[in-house]
Parts: sequence; structure tokens; C-alpha cells
Amino acid sequence: MKIVTWNSRGVQHAPFRRECKELIKMQKPEIICFLETKAEAGSPDLRFMLRFGYDKQFRVHSHGRAGGLWLFWKSSLVDLEVLSSTNQAIHCLVRQQRLLFLSTFVYVQPHTTMKKEFWSFLQDLALSITGSWVLIGDFNDIATVDEASPRATNRFNSARRFREHLDTCSLLSKDSLGCKFTWIRKANGRIILRESLIGHFSKLLVLRNSQMRSSSTFRDYVVTIIQLCYI
Repeated sequence: MKIVTWNSRGVQHAPFRRECKELIKMQKPEIICFLETKAEAGSPDLRFMLRFGYDKQFRVHSHGRAGGLWLFWKSSLVDLEVLSSTNQAIHCLVRQQRLLFLSTFVYVQPHTTMKKEFWSFLQDLALSITGSWVLIGDFNDIATVDEASPRATNRFNSARRFREHLDTCSLLSKDSLGCKFTWIRKANGRIILRESLIGHFSKLLVLRNSQMRSSSTFRDYVVTIIQLCYI
């Protein structure tokens, strides 16, 4: 099973649609989740997704131009049930043949209050989970100062708090292939900052062969691809 997430930084513009179609043709995921959609209630549907076989969707509207998640999947290839959602997460049960696991897609807004709300929700959720759980998304945080270039030595305390949250939820970070940094900031055409903000964490690794890798950069963010299978 292939799952793709992409912080699209908005879905209501022509470049997104063009790049999204290219991404789907390249990767052919069963599940795809767009993060930071900036799509409020009443925004037009992404009708072109149906032409690619994504006949099911679940949407968390943005508040103004902040946040938003949009999840699509192919019901002919995967059985996905949305169990709950917040303004920063979509929590699902996913089945495909022998695979059965919980998956939470997240976009954590980069504000202290919103981060506290998210981790409070996630810690409560973690207490109820006994099976396999995959957490994937944009946390707007780094786990170590080395996950930024130049090194983010001024963010030591926030990185420590992020690791503590993961430990409280009994989540383990999964190794990734490809690009180390998943977000870039440019000024005058030059890259001035790179960070690893996208994460893939798992609990109770019954899914014994899972892999995250980063693909080419679309806009400022690298597309994240997770491949799940049994060995």
C-alpha cells in the first residue's frame, strides 16, 4: 500500500492542480492527503481527483487561510473508515487484504496554543490504541537541532518538548530515504533555511516493513511517500 502526503500550501489554484496530477501519475498512491489546504467551507471540490479513481474523500476545512486537511482514497483498492477528526487531524482505520492499522494524518498549526491542543488530543487518542498505528503529517516542529540547516541551536527546548510528546504517546520515529529536509525557505532565489518538519511515527510495529521516503519538491515542501506491506 502506498500513502502520499503533501503540504500543498493551498489547493485552490492552477499550479497545485497541475502538480497534483503529475504527482498522482508518478506515484499512483491508494491514499493521498493534502495538508495546509487553506480551503474554507464552501470552497470548490477537487473534481479532477475522481478521474484518477479517488472516489472517497474527507475534508477538514481551514479557518480563514490557516490549516486544513483533505484526504482522498480509492475505495476499490483500500477500505478506509474515518473514526474521528479535529481541526488539525484525521484519524482513520485502514484495511487492505492482510493489512489492518490505524492512521492519523496531521497538520499542526505553528502556534503554541494550537500545538498544545493537538498534543492533548493525541495523548488521549494514544491511550485508546492497542493495535498498529501510523502517524504522518506536518508537525511544524523538529526533534533535534540537526533537523535544520543551519543548525537550530536556539530551538533546543522546543525540540526536547517534541520528543517528550512522542515518548508520552509511545511513538517511534521511522527512518526515511531520500531528502533529509522536507521544507525549504528561499530569498532572492537562494535557499536560506532547510528543515525536516514532516514526520512518520509508529506505535506497536506489527507492520514490520514500512518505509518513508521523500520525493521531489513540489512548491516549498517535499512530497512524503509511505510504503506499507508485510514481509
